[in-house]
Amino acid sequence: MYPVSEWILRLSKSLFEDYPERLERIWEKLIKALKTNSHIGKSLMIRQGKEPDWATEALNSPVGNLLKTLMNDPAISNLNIGCGFPSPWVERLEDLLPLKGDLRCYAIALSAYHLNLFYEIDPDWIENNLIPVLGQKGDDEIAFWAGFLWHTNLPGEKLFIRLKHYLLRVISFKAKNRQSEINTQILSSMLLAGWATIDPKTDNRLVTNDEMRKALFDSNEVFRLKSLWHLERRIANEKTKQGKKNHEQNLFLFLTEVWPKQKKVKSRKITEALIMIAFSNPDNFSKIVDHILPLVTEVGRSFHDFYMPDKEKSDIIKKFPKAMLKLMYEILSENASEWPYGVEEILEQIGIADPALLKNSRMVELKRRLNTV
Repeated sequence: MYPVSEWILRLSKSLFEDYPERLERIWEKLIKALKTNSHIGKSLMIRQGKEPDWATEALNSPVGNLLKTLMNDPAISNLNIGCGFPSPWVERLEDLLPLKGDLRCYAIALSAYHLNLFYEIDPDWIENNLIPVLGQKGDDEIAFWAGFLWHTNLPGEKLFIRLKHYLLRVISFKAKNRQSEINTQILSSMLLAGWATIDPKTDNRLVTNDEMRKALFDSNEVFRLKSLWHLERRIANEKTKQGKKNHEQNLFLFLTEVWPKQKKVKSRKITEALIMIAFSNPDNFSKIVDHILPLVTEVGRSFHDFYMPDKEKSDIIKKFPKAMLKLMYEILSENASEWPYGVEEILEQIGIADPALLKNSRMVELKRRLNTV
């Protein structure tokens, strides 16, 4: 079955253009065979453990080859938005979705991978055939997300709004086999992009502050760390002054109005990520420190970013010694033997940058801790 489906895929353009009737007969026989004996449609990928990787398995299966063949059909190459797919093409796609077991999941995963295109061309078909699998808490839904999140492109605004409820829900869905199917980086990028986007019709964010806060709280630490990483990258990648200013304003809003304040969210890794955001925005370092102080906890010896500060960090200390001292006081433990390497040098630089801070109560306390080691 796999070599035959691979042969059809390889010659698909020629078959569609020059031998459409023969392709139709071969297609019908393959679908009949898959319906009769689903075992012959198994993926070449050997499943590791109990959790299926639906997207990868689908890509290396006869069903995957047949769906990729459909995507090479010239009949869908120049369709207008909203015009719908040709009936013969839809009928072939609908041959794949009713297959049983793993084969159906393969068809769902690869259809969801193309969801952006499908929704633009034929949203009604999506509503009737793919959206209903969401909320089922079964393999069909898991396969849907595996395929959809496998695609790195962000969904269009209409599709995003349609899926938002499910995207927010999938974060907290703890069902068996679910978490391994979620591409956390893509999901966090999608939701953060939705939060940063203002709907011009309503003047509201596509993802509200409350929705994003709940997502961060309900998710795991990996999702939260990825969200902070995407937030920092949006600023770093913006070149124009106006664009950069907008992203910086979003950063301040995110830290004050969105990021959860609960103790559950605080951790050493989150603290390190917040510190890196502060260091990566030297012009706004002092303001960012004020925003992150309620969100941080102690860091340990494994945090190496204080060791031999580079020129940019040295410049930050010279420009904002008081802010640096406030940050150090919040993240350094009572036991100085647990401090990250390089802290003592930073404290010295703070004293050089502003000698008055040597008598500051925070500096005095940190020096006391250091002297007890």
